[in-house]
Amino acid sequence: EDPSFVLQTMREILIHNRPDPRESLRRQEETGQQAVAEMLQCFRSQGAMPRAWLFGRLVASYRDFVLLRENLKYRLVGRFNSLRKMFLALGRILEQRDWIAECDDIFYLCHEEICRLVADPSGVAEGLKSVLAQRKQEHQVYTQSTAPDIWVTLDGQEMPMNLPDWENVTTLHGIGCSPGRVTGLAYILDTVRGGVAMPPGRILVAPFIDPGLTPLFMTAAGLVTEIGGTLSHGATVAREYGLPAVVRVPHVTRIIKDGQQITVDGFTGVVHLGPSEG
Repeated sequence: EDPSFVLQTMREILIHNRPDPRESLRRQEETGQQAVAEMLQCFRSQGAMPRAWLFGRLVASYRDFVLLRENLKYRLVGRFNSLRKMFLALGRILEQRDWIAECDDIFYLCHEEICRLVADPSGVAEGLKSVLAQRKQEHQVYTQSTAPDIWVTLDGQEMPMNLPDWENVTTLHGIGCSPGRVTGLAYILDTVRGGVAMPPGRILVAPFIDPGLTPLFMTAAGLVTEIGGTLSHGATVAREYGLPAVVRVPHVTRIIKDGQQITVDGFTGVVHLGPSEG
């Protein structure tokens, strides 16, 4: 609905003459093909022909079927988009009748409430604005809140986490999920819209990475996230683009300051902290 994020990212690529991402993907493909060839040659040199056949079969099957997984996500999001358009159209009708302040307010209602509103407007519309105002206020509070630093055990007991000494910490440890080492200035990202202003060449530091943030990988120099694993979306895309990346670094968006110099070591999973930009 708002293409400014993607358009701004492409603009930065053109202005700052960033490398063509297709070239990076081509190199990654060549590296993958070479690795497969080396594995097959290793099996064959050991006389393990059944293993070589099985390995080649698994690789070929993965390359074929992983596309179906991505297509499933694409189709699923398409269905959600259709539902969103339908609810927005209903929201505009409710806005015209002055039952809600703006059409987006419909997303603060539950599905059952929307059905009752459509079936019996007279019984639900009264007091609707006050209910929506309260829920919007609650949403604002939740947005500005930080999750508590506790572990919850399987039996429901809450255990406080041992927080690091943020003032004196010089290195952070996580999972190295994309090889390489890069030093640069950190860019702390909280929302997709915040990524519009990310200068090229920054190291992206975020709580997590979802598909909506993928365009930032074309201008980022590296990646650090609070959650994730070797097969998480951010880790996978970082490897595809050849960016050094470390994931599962607790509290990293609160420890690292925006503009601070850091070094990301995707081999060891260590993030070294430097002085803040003065």
